[in-house]
Amino acid sequence: MSNIDIISRIKNCKILYVENDTFQMEQTLCLLSMFFNTVTTATYGEKALELFKSEKYDLIVCDTFLPTMCGITLAQEIRKLDEDVHFLFTSSSIDINDFKKIIQIQALDFLTKPYSFDELKNIFMRFARKITKNDLDVIFINENISYNKLQHCATVNGKMINLTKKEEQLLTLASENINKVITYNAITKALQYDDININSIKNMIFRLRKKLGLDIFINITGIGYRIV
Repeated sequence: MSNIDIISRIKNCKILYVENDTFQMEQTLCLLSMFFNTVTTATYGEKALELFKSEKYDLIVCDTFLPTMCGITLAQEIRKLDEDVHFLFTSSSIDINDFKKIIQIQALDFLTKPYSFDELKNIFMRFARKITKNDLDVIFINENISYNKLQHCATVNGKMINLTKKEEQLLTLASENINKVITYNAITKALQYDDININSIKNMIFRLRKKLGLDIFINITGIGYRIV
């Protein structure tokens, strides 16, 4: 898997960026937007904690020095809510006690300001590899749609979509045949139907198209569908 492929797998991860320096935030947002589609910002810890309680984030990029609630305290509070979310800390300086706390939080990394594009890129490459390693049960159909076998749901542009068992079976088949044609016979076997029923298959695909809001099934008359 190439570096481009690896980075593409984190494009739809949701990022919470916490920074109270306006200039630094503007600079870093430009860099983050190169890697991620969705970046939410907060300028102080309490607001970030409030956002986290109402939304699921995959990575939190956080300055250690924040007004009223420091970044490390914020991370400790978030850790009580989510043991799996990743943290990347930034700071102009850090003492040994704070560094020990960062280790305890099991942060992805720590960056000293000012940091470069290459430094961020290297960290996000490691983040992408970590996500890839931990998501062996996530099937990526294309850059917009993925299917999580453990959670029994699809993710479309970062939004989770619940699936029925038949829809899961159909998405699994689709993921194994990208840019290929799947016949009505193959779909019948995947959906565990007793006999080929083209109308039932068409209705199933119609409902899945509507649920996903995107179409990966191109009809091939009399044969089946091509997956795109």
